[in-house]
Amino acid sequence: SSEEAARVHQMSRNEWLWEQVRPEPIDDPELQERLSLYPSLSMGAGELLQNYPNQNRDNPVGLGPPQRILIELRAAQITRAVHARAQLREVLTDFWFNHFNVFANAGPTRYTIVPYLRDSIRPHVLGKFEDLLRATAESPAMLYYLDNASSSAPGTRGRNSGINENYARELLELHTVGVD
Repeated sequence: SSEEAARVHQMSRNEWLWEQVRPEPIDDPELQERLSLYPSLSMGAGELLQNYPNQNRDNPVGLGPPQRILIELRAAQITRAVHARAQLREVLTDFWFNHFNVFANAGPTRYTIVPYLRDSIRPHVLGKFEDLLRATAESPAMLYYLDNASSSAPGTRGRNSGINENYARELLELHTVGVD
């Protein structure tokens, strides 16, 4: 907004930067009002499943209730990018959400992606990498996306039982040290 641009213009670079990097959230009631248009943002996975059921499993192209979750999530990301006062936090949130990517349309991941971004990524973007890594590793979204939810002790589920190594590979190759 023009008011926000004027406010930032009156600040020194150091004041603006300090405002951006402080750990406590910037009070931004106008942004919160805009985000209130997206009710799914405040719901947990169980609430999302209950309020946005997959009623039309035979129509994978249709925009049924589960797709509404992703539409609201994307709309909220754009809203934050355009209107948030905490711009550095939003850029870092987008960066880490991309880095610790999960495919939103993969089975139950669509119901866990909102809590993943809200509870695993967003609170840790200005903190320690270790905390962010742990939060993403323990998230149901990551567990579903990389099939770790299907891991089991060898021999407990028949022929296809055993530990799924997808997350271990992603952790090393993509999330931390790299392929080389």
